[in-house]
Amino acid sequence: MKLKDMFLRSYAILSWASTATAFYPPSFCKVHISRPQNCHRVGSADQVRRLSPLGVSYGGMGSTAISLDEWTERDVYSMEEWAQTYGVQKIDGIELYTADGEDWQLITNSYVQAGSSVLYVPSNLVLSSEIVSREFGQDLELSENALVQMDKGQKKRLPLFRLMVKILAEYEKGQDSQWYLWLNSLPRRFYNGVSMTDACFECLPPYAAILSMNERNTYSRFVNAIRKGWVPIGQDIIHDDQVVKWAYNVALTRFTEVWNPVRQKLIAPMADMLNHSSEPNVEVTFDDLGNCVVNAIADIQPGSPLTISLGDPTNPTPLFAQYGFLSDDCKTIFCKAIHLEEQIIDLGYDFKDLLFQTETGEIAPKVWDIFLYKLLQDNDFEAANQFYVACKTDDEDTKQQYHDYYFAYTLQELKNHVYSILGEVDQLTMKAQSYDLETHPRVPVIVAHNNLVRDTFAMTQQLLDSMAIAFVSTRGDTSKSGTLAKRISSLAVSYYGADTSYGNYGSGVSNGNLISLEEWSDRDVYGMEEWAVEYGVQKMDGIELFTADGSDWQFISNTYIPSGNCILYVPSDLVLSSIKVSQEFGDSLEMAENALVMLDRGTAKRLPLFRLMIKILAEYEKGDSSPWFPWLNSLPRQFYNGVSMTDACFECLPPYAALLSINERNTYSRFVNAIRRGFVPLDPSTINDDRVVKWAYNVALTRFHEIWEPKRQKLIAPMADMFNHSSEPNVEITVDQEGNFRVNTIADVPPGEPLTISLGDPTNPTPLFAQYGFLADDCKTIFCKAIHLEEQIKDLGYDFKDLLFQTETGEIAPKVWDIFLYKILQDNDLDAANEFFVACKTNDEVTKQQYHDYYFQYTLQDLKDHVYSILEEVDYLTLKTQSYDLETHPRVPVIVAHNNLVRDTFTMTQQLLEAMG
Repeated sequence: MKLKDMFLRSYAILSWASTATAFYPPSFCKVHISRPQNCHRVGSADQVRRLSPLGVSYGGMGSTAISLDEWTERDVYSMEEWAQTYGVQKIDGIELYTADGEDWQLITNSYVQAGSSVLYVPSNLVLSSEIVSREFGQDLELSENALVQMDKGQKKRLPLFRLMVKILAEYEKGQDSQWYLWLNSLPRRFYNGVSMTDACFECLPPYAAILSMNERNTYSRFVNAIRKGWVPIGQDIIHDDQVVKWAYNVALTRFTEVWNPVRQKLIAPMADMLNHSSEPNVEVTFDDLGNCVVNAIADIQPGSPLTISLGDPTNPTPLFAQYGFLSDDCKTIFCKAIHLEEQIIDLGYDFKDLLFQTETGEIAPKVWDIFLYKLLQDNDFEAANQFYVACKTDDEDTKQQYHDYYFAYTLQELKNHVYSILGEVDQLTMKAQSYDLETHPRVPVIVAHNNLVRDTFAMTQQLLDSMAIAFVSTRGDTSKSGTLAKRISSLAVSYYGADTSYGNYGSGVSNGNLISLEEWSDRDVYGMEEWAVEYGVQKMDGIELFTADGSDWQFISNTYIPSGNCILYVPSDLVLSSIKVSQEFGDSLEMAENALVMLDRGTAKRLPLFRLMIKILAEYEKGDSSPWFPWLNSLPRQFYNGVSMTDACFECLPPYAALLSINERNTYSRFVNAIRRGFVPLDPSTINDDRVVKWAYNVALTRFHEIWEPKRQKLIAPMADMFNHSSEPNVEITVDQEGNFRVNTIADVPPGEPLTISLGDPTNPTPLFAQYGFLADDCKTIFCKAIHLEEQIKDLGYDFKDLLFQTETGEIAPKVWDIFLYKILQDNDLDAANEFFVACKTNDEVTKQQYHDYYFQYTLQDLKDHVYSILEEVDYLTLKTQSYDLETHPRVPVIVAHNNLVRDTFTMTQQLLEAMG
């Protein structure tokens, strides 16, 4: 039934709609409610349970939990007896086998003909993500909603999330679980991306590191959602890192995916003992009743293992990241050109098209395409378009002409790429080999992966060198087109030079006393002020640095200052500039930046911040020999922003705030990964000190000023970085063409008034909270928290700053109603959704008015549900923070303040909505 038909059946709703005279509810329901002092909403019994004190276990540990010590022996034979008791059938000659007691597999001792069924697992033993969803019901749905709100991309991984929850629930039961013997037969140690440490990531090439870090990021989001407390699993279980990581790894490495009748992931005990091969001899299927049947798809000789395909046989790196093994029969590897992802997507190519042969080093034709396409885009846009059309239309003649004409340049780009990968892999492998295997047991598989890359790329390098020699001897002239030839001549040198010197540790060793980074160290602000004045900083009389607590400093005025006055001047030679940093560190910084962008293309826009972080680290390790030592010694040591928060902090934040905070920490992690690759000349003692690098990142993140002309760059001007934020600032920072900073008043400033600037969008305090770690006390609006409607927001071309609730009244911005109605129409009547979409895009207010009037009650109910859900979640999260010790979690007060602002605003919005109907 369409939504319109449902609407016509509702007399009450029609009655309401007939009285509506204005477009948006706020315009005809002006209900002003003062901020509540204390209000608490508790609904159903389930809600009460979720808000119950932390530490209450909803399931209770069963008898005799499974030991998860990494070297616990796997009781596989007991699992086999259990499986047969529950109806598992296997043909004679199929046995479980291990060579080392850890890695088990199924082998056959007799000849098996193709087409034979070798194993049957009844549906009552199969763990199904669909059945888990029904088993846990609304509790699981709430966790899934939290997960998707945190990261929309996790929606496609919900079946995996469900299996992880099921494994945790069965683990908690101990011997009371039906699957106890299967669980006790599983490995305790894994070697995949989730199980790697930061030190492991630093030993991987970018493509492998990205895939591995993506797995770990997914795991972190799963854990965050589980620890929200919706799913009825005991607190002692979900807060045991060893248990939850083991459960995630079991689900990740043992599932089979099916798409009919619905997409789901399943785990069939015994069938999960089949290992991988690029040429599998059996296939796992599931019948309509959910029974698992394993069939031979090739004749199998006695003594052969039974193998399935776990992924793309042409690209072993995803298998390495997900499962933690390196396939010993892979014939190709990805060419590692992730820096050309944009070109790959443009041409409609797939990573599996872009391969090097592991036995010969030969290069797939489409690899040449993407490198040439990038060259043309950078130098001749018209030629790039023609080549693009030729690739999309399979015009091989035109493609060949372009490849012939620009061969020398494409060859040089490929050579540079291969040399850079070889140089990097050598350095990373050397680093891995310095690790102790007891501490880092995953090093051997990392070294094996890197060696496969190195051996393959070394053969490719020899092929490319041979091509270059042949080209010069037969054609000689590489001066094809003037502009391109000039550019290519600068590329002729390898990224690392002829001596293949891949890094330079130690040139920045401290020459003096280092700054103390103890969190409660005194900030020597007055010493910094004297230094600044000595180096040419000028400030107006009556402008003073002031602190109320010795920690938070700011500028105040002791005299009346009219608008339009310059109150502070900082000369350019004191200013830290991201462009100057790039010039100072040169090629070494460029290599680190290349590694960063290859790790995550999205970090390209944050390179200016990365450069400032490098500069701060370089000056820090010089100690009091640094010209900036007094300024560094005046900086805060303790920060309260997203980068500084623990996982426990994230679990106490609503999804939008958690998402922004986690994004900051992820950016920090990628910066650290790139710095620790060793390209930039910083001492290992500096870059491997977590406290130092996090402090440097936070200084750069919280004190920069950005300009866009003549070039985009980030700058930090000592003294000018002491201005605090206000949504109604009274001063403004400008930078002249020489790079000098001037701070001018933009409003009259009375005596005793703080001097303030704007650090961000005053309508949305949460990004400021995530970046800077404070909650603006003068914010008048907050985001409506509808991140689950991000797709609708993008479709309509709206911005988060359009989607606000008033903090003083709870009033709702008109466009909030738009996105909620648009989602309702998309779910129920696509034609109506398209009409409403056009009305929004063309500012057709009459048509929008008609839709809002007609469907008002539905939009109202959805908004109510949304507001209620946010209130319940914020209550639960705030309650959770109250169990934390402030000594251990000093950032709790600002988290509680943030949550209280959300709660107070949404409570007023709730009352407004209730008054509307």
